[in-house]
Amino acid sequence: ASPAVSQTVSAATPIPVASPSIHPSANELLTKASELRDRNQYSDALKVYDQLLVQNPEEAEGHWGQCYSLNQLQDYGRAITACDRALEIAPDHSQSLWSKGYALEQQGQAEAALALYDQTLALDPNHIEAWNNRGGILFKQQRFQEALAAFDRARELDPNFAEAWNNRGAALWELRQFDDAIASIDKAIALQPDYPAAQTLRAQI
Repeated sequence: ASPAVSQTVSAATPIPVASPSIHPSANELLTKASELRDRNQYSDALKVYDQLLVQNPEEAEGHWGQCYSLNQLQDYGRAITACDRALEIAPDHSQSLWSKGYALEQQGQAEAALALYDQTLALDPNHIEAWNNRGGILFKQQRFQEALAAFDRARELDPNFAEAWNNRGAALWELRQFDDAIASIDKAIALQPDYPAAQTLRAQI
């Protein structure tokens, strides 16, 4: 069986510290929602985003936060709606383009997703997750050399990104560069020993 690659749904975002208040500001609500997201409490984060958007319906970051959280909850239809709203407000919001691409990919719309990843990277060439996800689609299309280039770019941007190392290994294996493939997968496991995709791939080879 061919090795599988894994797509990035998560993004790490530095969280500013905000003081609690009786009537939180938009920034305080965004901070609270981001903290909940970081703790994987996506349903609770959605409630805070809802509160934020009642207060400020034109806050693109709030609509993107909804989209991101809904993706994590595998509610891809609603995620796309939320990202579309963010993009109506801010057409160049790269995180919304990326997150909508992920949702479309999960719905089987690979070409539309790839186009959105490319749009994301045109706006933000250092978007690590978009590079990784672009590579994932190319890999599934058996465009292994192009996939490898995308995974390599993600790895260069973040040398500690275990997913990119794992996916790079899968692409190298398909390109019959077996020693490099094994070394890349081992690097993913060294970075993240509890990473099941890398463990599974390593067991296959």
